[in-house]
This record gives sequence, structure tokens and C-alpha cells, in this order.
Amino acid sequence: MDIIKTTVPRRGLHLSIVIALTSSLLSFVAPAKASTPTPIYDFQATGYNATTGVWTNTGSVSENVTVSKKGGSTNPVTDSEPNSVAFVATNEHQFITTTPTNYASNQAFTLSAWFKMNTISTTGRKIIGFETSSSTAVSGGHDRKLWVGADGLIYFGTYANSPAATNLTNYVIRSSTRVDNNNWQHAVATFAGGVMKLYLNGVDVATKTGASASSYVGYWRVGGYKAAGAWGEAANGTLESGWFTGSIGQVSIYNAGLSSTEVSTTYTNTKSSYQWLTPTFDTTTPTANGFTVQISNYDGNFTWTGTATASGSVSISNTGLVTVTGVAPSTSSTATITSSRTGYSNRSATVTAQSNAAAADNSAAQAAAQAAAQAEAARRAREQQELIDILALIPKIGELTLSLGETTKSLYSTKCVKGKTTKFVKKGSKCPKGYKKKYAPVSR
Repeated sequence: MDIIKTTVPRRGLHLSIVIALTSSLLSFVAPAKASTPTPIYDFQATGYNATTGVWTNTGSVSENVTVSKKGGSTNPVTDSEPNSVAFVATNEHQFITTTPTNYASNQAFTLSAWFKMNTISTTGRKIIGFETSSSTAVSGGHDRKLWVGADGLIYFGTYANSPAATNLTNYVIRSSTRVDNNNWQHAVATFAGGVMKLYLNGVDVATKTGASASSYVGYWRVGGYKAAGAWGEAANGTLESGWFTGSIGQVSIYNAGLSSTEVSTTYTNTKSSYQWLTPTFDTTTPTANGFTVQISNYDGNFTWTGTATASGSVSISNTGLVTVTGVAPSTSSTATITSSRTGYSNRSATVTAQSNAAAADNSAAQAAAQAAAQAEAARRAREQQELIDILALIPKIGELTLSLGETTKSLYSTKCVKGKTTKFVKKGSKCPKGYKKKYAPVSR
């Protein structure tokens, strides 16, 4: 925790949106402590109309506020992710003005706001503050301020004396964590019994005792103002000069200092509108009946569900792989994936891909090829059988050859026998010496 205390001359301030308190409704005499304090001003982003500039108040003060413009013609715009009021740093001065209230007898209040902003580059950005002016860009006095410094830290400051004093003592506390990271943050500043506390996302990040706040009639401003001087804290990076750039959601102002438990409860009860996990996806991979895709920011602490068009069915693995099935070939299907978790807003995102084309119908070609293969197999079988049959005839041909040879010899030669030896001589010739002629019967 860093504490800054500086005594400097009072200087005037510019402003953006002004919310003034009604003296008839708020006397700043501390009311009886309720178990759950009701804010005097409670501005929900859903109650802001960018066209008319009217911001509906749901707090105990029964009055709405309206944007007034000085140096420009446009109102802050609305944003839908989530519902919030978006501010852009321009030369236009945007105010919300009601009747002033007298803070002379009260030294207890709480400022609460959800906000989101990008990286600070030069000067700080005002979120909420109390001013002496409701209709000029430079305010003569300023106090009870919550802003983001040029160093990206969040600050809470008060003045000890009246803005009319020659010298003012200010008390400033700040966080040690930057908040200019384009993420939604919940900041609460409480003041009661001379104790300043600063909370960020339900956690006490800075405390200062022995402080006090100015007593004067003024107006609440939301969204920044342009300061003339600004407490002389520029050297420490705490200069709150400059218009708020980003989005502001719910803004609540209490006329009592909330306890740490009440701050934590407020954060818990409102965070679901500002915390979520919107699915993002890697590249899709088509399949025959759908596609697959990985959830790139998958978190197992969330519950993931999905639906798909084109009659598709969705399944999600415990690693975040989305599988879409049941889609016809060459058909585009859009899957809607939703993340949910207790205490968080549900968020959905879509991913679209086309299934693969159907395989070509080649059944006729396959049948022809099969028939050709069968015919070829039959031909080879026939040839093989013919070869077998030919080989089986070879012995018979040999026997027939021998038989024909004997018959030929019998018909055209004379058989001469000598013991077991047989010779054939030309018919009509004599047998060799010692051989006897023997006539064999003619085969028919």
C-alpha cells in the first residue's frame, strides 16, 4: 500500500458526467446501519438511454439524471458485452446534473463501480468524483475521487479542508496492481470514521487512517473530468486529469461506509454480469458427417454444452474437443458452444464448417471389374486343367508308341531269336548264324 499526502493550493477542474445529490433527501446525518445498505444512487447500465441521455436511478433517491453536453453534441454510447456505458476520450464535455446536496455534516460514504479500460498512455482517467460545479468544464473544488492514474494503478483521494481554503491537505491511497488491462474490474472506495479503504475485486488493497473529507455543496461526476492542476501529484503518476476511456457498468453511491463483508458481498452479487468465458476455436477439421474443432480457451472449471444446425449433434470431450456428427455430405453446419459456471455469466460462440463430399458411386465399375476378375480366374483354371489332362496322357502315348513299334516290326521284319536275344531282320532275309526265325502274329 502506498499513501500520498500533499498540501497544495486549490485549483479548478474539468468534468465529464455529473451526478448531484438532493439536499432535501440527504442531510448526511448517518442513518441507522442496515444489514444491507441501499445506495442513494444506483445506476445500472441497462438503465442508460444513449439516445435521450437519461440514466435511470434505482437507488433510494427518486430521481433520474440526464446527460448535458458542453463542447460537443454526442452522448456516451452503450455497449452490450456486457451492458455498459462506453466513454471515448474527446474534447466533448458530458455531464449529468441534479440538484446539489450539502455534505457539511457527513464524513461517511462509499463509491462503487465496475469499469474496463485500455492501457493508460499519458494522463489518468477519472471514474467517480465530487465537484463544486455542474455546468462548467473546470470545477472550482473537487473531493471524494476514484480514478486510474497514469501508472495504471487505481487511486482514492479526499481533501481535509473546504475547497474555499487557501491550502488543502489531501489523502490518497492506491493499489499495487494495474487495472488498465482491458478487463472488467470492480473498485470500491469507503470512508468512515477517518478511515479510507480501497477495494479491488472484493479485496482490501489499501487503507489510510486519520483522514478526513471536505464539507461543501457539490455534484457527483462519473466518467472523468479535465483538471486544472489536479493536486500536484503528476510527479508520482497519480494525476487524475483526463477523460475516462473505456466502459463503465454499474455505479453505486452510498451515504455510509460499507464494511469489508458488505463490499465482498456486493462484488460477489454483481460479478456474474462482468465475468465470463467466451469460447474461442482453433481450425476446424471436416469429417464425412460433420467436423471437429478444439476449444482453444477450454477451462475444465466451466460446463460446456453445444447445439448444431443441419441436424447435427454435438459432443465435447473433457479436453475441449468439439465433435459434430449427423450432418449430410457437403453440408455446412453451425455449432453453438456455451460455457457456464456458478457465479459467472453464460457466454456462447459459434463455429461453422462443411462436411466432406460423399464418395463417388462406382458400384457398376466395381461389378464389371469383379466379373472380369472372375472370368480371368475361370480361364486360368481351364488352362490349368487342360495342362493336367495333357500330362496325364503322356504315359499312355508312350505305351501306344511302343505297341505301334512292335506292330511295325512285326509287319515289316522277321524276328530272329537266340535264347533270350531277339533280332529283327528284313522280311525275306535269313536270320544271323545261331538265330532261329520266329514269326509273330500280326496285331489287328
